[in-house]
Amino acid sequence: MDIEGSFVLQGSPERVYGYLVDPGFIGDHLADVENVEVIDNDNFNVRAKVGIGFMKGKVDFKFHFDEKVAPKSGKLVGNGTGLGSKVDVTILFTLADGGESTTIGWKSHASLSGKIASIAGGALQSVVKKNTQRFIESIKQGIDAELSAAGAAAGRS
Repeated sequence: MDIEGSFVLQGSPERVYGYLVDPGFIGDHLADVENVEVIDNDNFNVRAKVGIGFMKGKVDFKFHFDEKVAPKSGKLVGNGTGLGSKVDVTILFTLADGGESTTIGWKSHASLSGKIASIAGGALQSVVKKNTQRFIESIKQGIDAELSAAGAAAGRS
């Protein structure tokens, strides 16, 4: 399943990019995360709660940044297993300088196989879309809050 979109933040591509390639920041903004373990600057593990219909449990993900081109683009790849299922996720983002703002374009691809996919059936697309949109909105709000706080701190100096 493929989903894409874009949003605009007030800040330079260099500042915005730093958050988009920070494993701890990204991990903390994924939907329904129980635990984030940062391995290094490119790798992190996540345990997330998952529930579709009566099937509920945990999925363990291994994420890594496959490509980083500062401050233009990045690619995050994740593979998860749990509940008799396998999840593969890829998120590509691009940044465009707009002067005092940055436009972040994003594309997400997710595939799911195993028990969850067979039980969810047609509902799977709406669940994946909802969780992807929650993740993107959380990242947008998180970066915006960080940039606002940094701007307020600079104004007090």
